[in-house]
Amino acid sequence: MGLETVSKLITWVVFLLPNAMHAQTELPPECVSGGHSILQDPYRSTTFSSSWVQQSALQEFICDHSLSPGWYQFQIFDKPASMPTECVEVNHCGTQAPVWLSLAEGEALPGPLEVRQLMACAAWQLFPGTGKDCCMFRIPVTVRNCGDFYVYLLQPTQGCMAYCAQEMSDTSPAASPSCGPDEVNVDGTCTTKQPPTPSAPVVVSEVTGKSVFLKCSFGSSSNSSLGYVVAWSRLSPEGRKEELKQETTLQTFAFIELDGFNLRLGDKIYCSSSSFFLDSPNIRGASVESLEFFAGIRLRPEVSSVSEDGRLYELLVESTVPVPCLEESSSSAEPCTLSLQLSTSSKDDGLLGADLSLSSCVVHLSRGPCTDGVCSRALIHFSPVTDFHKDSNRTTQISVKSIVTQNSLWNGYSPEPVEITVKDVPSAFCYSFTDPHIITFDGRPYENYQVGTFVLYKSTLRPFEVHVRQWECGSVVHATSCVCGFVVRDGGDVIAFDMCNGEMGETKPHLSLKNRDLTKSGIRITESYQGRKVTITFSSGAFVRADVSDWGMSLTLRAPSSDRGHTEGLCGTYNGQPANDLHSAGGAILEHLPAFISEWRLPPGSSLFDTVPSHLSTPSPRKYCNCQSGPRLTSSRARSRSVTSTDSLCSHHGNVNLQSVIPTLDVTAEYISSVELLKGGGSDRQPLPPGQSSQTPQDRGSNSQPRERSFSLRASRDGASTHRHISNSSHQSLSQSDLEGFSYFFPEDHEAAAQTDSPLTWPTPSGLTEQQARTQCQQVVAGSSIALGCGRLLEEAIISRVEAMCVTDLQLKDDQSWLNATLPLLENECERRLIEERRREEEFQDVLAVLKCPNLCNGNGQCSEWGCVCFPGFGSYDCSVLSDQIPEITELEKEGLCDVRQGDCSTIQVYGQGFKDSYELKCEFVKEKFEDWEWVLDEPQLVPAVFLDTTALECKLPLEDSWGPAGLDVEKASHRPLARLQIKVSNDGYSYSNAKILTLYDGACQICSLDTEVFCTLREKRCSIDGLCYSEGDSNPSSPCLTCRPDSSKHTWSIAEKNEPPVLQSLPFHLRSFLGGDFIYQLQARDPEGSVVRFTLESGPEGSSLSPDGLVRWRTETTDTHTLQFTVTDDCDAETRASIQVFVHSCECLNGASCVTNTNLPAGSGEYLCVCLDGFKGERCEVDVDDCKPNPCRRGRCIDGSNSFSCICPAGMTGHTCREDIDECVSQPCFPGVGCNNTLGSFFCGVCPQGYSGDGNICTRNQDSPVKALMTPARVLKVSSRPKSSSPSPCSRRPCHPGVQCFQSTHVSAGFICGPCPAGLHENGRTCKATGQGTITRGGDGHFQIVKSNSSKESTPTSSSSSSPASPRRPPDSRRPEATMSSVRRDYFDDRKTNLTTVLTVESPSLHVTCADSPCSPGVPCEPTLTGSFKCGRCPYGYTGDGIICEAVCRYQCGRNMACTLPNTCTCMEGYTGYNCHIAVCRPDCKNRGRCVNPNVCECPAGYSGPTCEEASCEPPCQHGGTCLARNLCTCPYGYVGPRCEIMVCNRHCENGGECISPDVCECQAGWYGPTCNSAVCNPVCLNGGTCIRPNICACPGGFYGSQCQIAVCSQPCKNGGQCMRNNVCSCPEGYTGKRCQRSVCEPMCMNKGKCVGPNTCSCASGWTGMRCNIPVCLQKCKNGGECLGPNTCHCPSGWEGLQCQTPVCKQRCLNGGRCVLPDYCYCRRGYKGFTCATKASQA
Repeated sequence: MGLETVSKLITWVVFLLPNAMHAQTELPPECVSGGHSILQDPYRSTTFSSSWVQQSALQEFICDHSLSPGWYQFQIFDKPASMPTECVEVNHCGTQAPVWLSLAEGEALPGPLEVRQLMACAAWQLFPGTGKDCCMFRIPVTVRNCGDFYVYLLQPTQGCMAYCAQEMSDTSPAASPSCGPDEVNVDGTCTTKQPPTPSAPVVVSEVTGKSVFLKCSFGSSSNSSLGYVVAWSRLSPEGRKEELKQETTLQTFAFIELDGFNLRLGDKIYCSSSSFFLDSPNIRGASVESLEFFAGIRLRPEVSSVSEDGRLYELLVESTVPVPCLEESSSSAEPCTLSLQLSTSSKDDGLLGADLSLSSCVVHLSRGPCTDGVCSRALIHFSPVTDFHKDSNRTTQISVKSIVTQNSLWNGYSPEPVEITVKDVPSAFCYSFTDPHIITFDGRPYENYQVGTFVLYKSTLRPFEVHVRQWECGSVVHATSCVCGFVVRDGGDVIAFDMCNGEMGETKPHLSLKNRDLTKSGIRITESYQGRKVTITFSSGAFVRADVSDWGMSLTLRAPSSDRGHTEGLCGTYNGQPANDLHSAGGAILEHLPAFISEWRLPPGSSLFDTVPSHLSTPSPRKYCNCQSGPRLTSSRARSRSVTSTDSLCSHHGNVNLQSVIPTLDVTAEYISSVELLKGGGSDRQPLPPGQSSQTPQDRGSNSQPRERSFSLRASRDGASTHRHISNSSHQSLSQSDLEGFSYFFPEDHEAAAQTDSPLTWPTPSGLTEQQARTQCQQVVAGSSIALGCGRLLEEAIISRVEAMCVTDLQLKDDQSWLNATLPLLENECERRLIEERRREEEFQDVLAVLKCPNLCNGNGQCSEWGCVCFPGFGSYDCSVLSDQIPEITELEKEGLCDVRQGDCSTIQVYGQGFKDSYELKCEFVKEKFEDWEWVLDEPQLVPAVFLDTTALECKLPLEDSWGPAGLDVEKASHRPLARLQIKVSNDGYSYSNAKILTLYDGACQICSLDTEVFCTLREKRCSIDGLCYSEGDSNPSSPCLTCRPDSSKHTWSIAEKNEPPVLQSLPFHLRSFLGGDFIYQLQARDPEGSVVRFTLESGPEGSSLSPDGLVRWRTETTDTHTLQFTVTDDCDAETRASIQVFVHSCECLNGASCVTNTNLPAGSGEYLCVCLDGFKGERCEVDVDDCKPNPCRRGRCIDGSNSFSCICPAGMTGHTCREDIDECVSQPCFPGVGCNNTLGSFFCGVCPQGYSGDGNICTRNQDSPVKALMTPARVLKVSSRPKSSSPSPCSRRPCHPGVQCFQSTHVSAGFICGPCPAGLHENGRTCKATGQGTITRGGDGHFQIVKSNSSKESTPTSSSSSSPASPRRPPDSRRPEATMSSVRRDYFDDRKTNLTTVLTVESPSLHVTCADSPCSPGVPCEPTLTGSFKCGRCPYGYTGDGIICEAVCRYQCGRNMACTLPNTCTCMEGYTGYNCHIAVCRPDCKNRGRCVNPNVCECPAGYSGPTCEEASCEPPCQHGGTCLARNLCTCPYGYVGPRCEIMVCNRHCENGGECISPDVCECQAGWYGPTCNSAVCNPVCLNGGTCIRPNICACPGGFYGSQCQIAVCSQPCKNGGQCMRNNVCSCPEGYTGKRCQRSVCEPMCMNKGKCVGPNTCSCASGWTGMRCNIPVCLQKCKNGGECLGPNTCHCPSGWEGLQCQTPVCKQRCLNGGRCVLPDYCYCRRGYKGFTCATKASQA
């Protein structure tokens, strides 16, 4: 093997070895998954400029000031990235201050699996215009090389900074060939890059603030570093795409703003996207375009073509753009709602009316989340209008009015309208006239002579059906029938018009209605020709019209187009095929007419006449709105009828165009108003006499009862009606007693079907031939004004059919009165065809006159838009009746009797005839006074009367004080009523009617009846007390103990005899209490008569009490069962005696606990709770809390007590917790002159004096000594129980200054070292002093001494022991006197300078010191002197001194920092240690590399200070609360940066002159507030949604102005005293309504096209008057009993005719010049006589 080969092999081994080692080495935890987090925001890339972020409102700066500390890996587009190591310019990496990794000279990134601590820098530009500092701030960062990527240990930044990232370069460039800039390496080959194609973009809308953006989103499946080019375009009106904007982005989405200029609502918008590689931006991939996005509002109808069938169809209103939050709606509960005004328009809608109705003319779109391209959606319905016109197919356009708002995007926007085509469907009519002759909906005629109840018309599509009843009429030879009534069911409404309950010719039709809620009903009731025609119209457009006669009625039915193909019954199938009209209930075709009629005959009791289905329901009727865009144009006829409508009129009939040509009187409002009174009223009104009724039938019950009206055929000529009418129309409310319910017995239901008679033959029994009948019918029918006037519309076949009906009627009935019976069919058919030909209305003006004025008013009046205006003296709907009448009273309400106790007698209703609604209508009252036992007339009083109708009015009685029951003397006036009044009525104030008597009486005391006159008698068993009547047994209102007892007294109260005593409520349980408790219990009792009861305690335990209300209180003191006796008394002194027992048990709480009542249980239960003393717990405080846990006595034994503990201390210890040592030396236990040494828990004595022997406690003189042995009296040596080997701690005696810590040390002779002095003091810790003052020391006995010191020398007192064993006292100095002078002791103290300081202790001069005082140094004998003093011996060996003080002697001088403490023994002075005491000791240790140079004196390095160098110093100091962490290294609080925290980072831009005073805090100028001072202050505040834009300046929303926006603006001012509350919203006073309070409110509504001009004030059309325009006006009074039934129309009674009923009628003409002067009475000329003046007088 060659040398070169070996060299290469070694190189490969060296290269592979680290990799092999790496593979076998376990990765650090921060390198594995889960050991670090990933930062992969592409905006962190160094190539990304942050300027786009500043301009965009959709992205904010990246700020890492809240980043959690930890390990992080960077990624860009899912590829590993690293922090850049070169300076990054400011405003990059998605932030303002980018952070990059700064490598110092010689530094490099760590190798594989290595970790290094590096420094990151943040680039920052301090002020605009200044230079950029790449390393303004430094942040430590630890970097770990994980092989394939780096991880970084990051910490939060100071302020808004962000760590940068860049893509990692290829680590093995030799592995792949180098490709060009526009190429990519694919399997080792360089090919041109092809960026991947994004997915199809999707456009959605988003809202940010007040702006709307369109977002183009797309996806990308590539992991490469891609950029995208997004292009926006829209479709021009010409259909071309116009590019709006193109942008480049790194995100998979882009935005464009709907600004209202470049992009507007209604635009069709597209976006396309293509991609490119970031490293090859010149090569772009294929572009992908989105689907069309429509920005705006779309109307989406369910169908575009509908039939005129009344169905509901859906209309969706959708917005693809979020609706704005309008400023003017800021105060609304839904500020983000857009209201759209819808309108409809179609051709000829001014003439034909709307062809389409909407459920609402206003649509509210509320903002919501955008889903599937729709941000707001609202649903309304539209319905074709059933108009009964032949208008072919019409197209209606539904459009939205332009939006008016302050939002520039939405202002003026009008969505695209939609068109709906309505296909015309003809309606159908069915006739049932006279016999009846029936013509089906499809035109098939047939005859029905059967009697009974039948189904005439039933809809299979909806709950609608018509039942009819037919009775026998008009023929005694042939089987004939006529309709006498019908019932219609429409949903939950059942309405009947019926006259079948009686005999033909005697009954009148009445209207009855059963329903659940009439206010929701869609029924309209109209009357024409003064009651001859009654039409009931339903919300579907169907109607039933009855032409009423005295024999019955003829019916005309209209079926709406929605029922086409869905009808059954006698009226046929309504499908355009007459052949299948005869059908069964199952739909099968029947061949025989009798079978068909029998198929639809109803069994008895099963029709709507008899019962109402229980499942009837009244759904809430739908509202249909006519939303025509412009004012509705009306025809000349409609204009003359004052048909005015608003643009947005909603009603139950909104989808039906109900029109009529024949003049009608709408009586629906009056009928509904009566029902509303029924709901709100009570039953206070008295029932009327039989046959009468009230205007407000409050005695009917609830609204579910039948509502009934009676019709008077005022058009008939058979005499005046005897029925009295209260309502203004021909309806009359019948009381329940009149009709007894809704059903009755109808005998025709129980008759068998009539057999077919033999064919009819001519002539009739009266001799009428067929030709005569045809001639008469042709003259009456074809010659009638309706046939002549409507001939162009009526087909010849119709007229011929009506003539045939007339001939058949004459043949059957043989009665000439039936000639005119079929003419109403021509009237109804003519009206139908005229409505169908509405487009040609102008051609048929003459037809209109014929329908409005029958028979052209008979020449007795003038035809007007409202019918005939009759000349004076004539009346009726066709001016065929003379009219004039004088008022006449027939009777009074309640037969003229009124009980003041039972009802309101302030008004009285008067019934009669001839009453007129005039200003002079008055009631005259004449009071009859009772004088001298007879009635005398008083002065008359006139009172205005309230006109009800021509037969009824209401009079209000004059005010009188004496009409009440007060003052009535029962004994003197027992047969006299309270008052009698004569009543008269005058229409003009001059002529008066007859008089009727009204009697007022008190029904409580009197019984009044009407015989020939009113007679009153006193009721039995009555009392008259204080002017009031009471029945026997009535109680006094103020006291139930007093009652009316006529047998005892009729004029005073008597004591009630039967008075039950109070009843005590039984106790729920046995009463209990506990000893010492407060027993409280509430007793309950009631009085049967209801009076107040009082409790009284009779007896009980001491201290108990009972309140009058029954509350027992007692403080229990003994245990036992105690009884409380008491009485309960009522107001009548009836009493009940009772007692209760209370068992008192003992309180079982232990250990001194107290019992309190348990308030959670019922009072009187005796349950209690224990309140424990401290140291006890448990339900009964039975648990003693162990105070010895944990042991507080330390070495002693703890004994637990009650909430306390005590300690038994070991020998030598004392204190509460055995923590104090007993100083036995205080009691001087040792032999006099022998030193005592105190130890922890014990003591020991020194050696006996010279010449003595013993243990120190007891010393005996040696035998050679002449002195007697001395013994310390009563002193016993204490021996510690602890082993002698354990010496006490030097710190246990607290040798240091108070507050100074003591440290035990073996390096000093004292065995301890004191810490530094407290703040403000200094010295060595054992002594502490302030500068210039005496030293504060503490001795071993704990007492303080103040030692005056000179210069720097200090001294301390000795401990309480006599001496230390190591320091024997010095032998006495022979130079010292032995006198009794004060002794002076010397001691020494080791300080830093080893100075000796003299301590002077001045003792009392009288104190005589002896050997008993141990004055000598330990181990030195003390000998008494003859003078009684003492003398110390020599110091022990190795010591020197005077015996009192002995100091150790060292042969060699001790070194520095040493002291001679034992003979020939040197030890370190306090504060030093080491083998030669050269090391100073500092406690605590010096920190931060400080050096201990003297005891407790540290020499600190630069940048540190303090006793232990613990205080770092920064020069200059840290600012803004920064902490000096290390030398000149500040750690700054949030919001401050810089070496000394001197730079404040304000993340908010303070506006309007505000100043940033601390991080994120702006100090605003006066008038501004908010985090950035962007909100102005307005005082007082802006109202009504106003915005404060500058201090005290409000920007008001639309509709408001003023300094506070407090004044609302109504573009049209509020009228009639209304107040403008907010934008175009008026608050109306009572009586007015409408948006501008422009409409008055009339309840009930004005009738006969009267206008409501003021609150409850109607302006009547010509010819009408009254409070509701319901009274016709006849300019000339009707005479001779004629009744004004219409404008200038008099209805004359039989025997009179003319405009004013002034002309008498004689059935036989007066002859020979005779004159008819009275009905059927001829005034003959002279010479003639007889009934008709036909006989000459001479012939008589």
